[in-house]
Amino acid sequence: MLRFLLWKAARRIERGMPVNQALLDLAVHAWFEGGVEGYDRGQRDARKPRLIK
Repeated sequence: MLRFLLWKAARRIERGMPVNQALLDLAVHAWFEGGVEGYDRGQRDARKPRLIK
């Protein structure tokens, strides 16, 4: 997945997207994919805050 996201960011930069925007998009998608992978492995979604009781 990371290889694909890097490829996608490089293509966007080549097509004229500002580098900072392409990197932000890359970071957001990598963060999301990491959360999905952890959730698929039975871990709770680390992106959501835990409820305090």
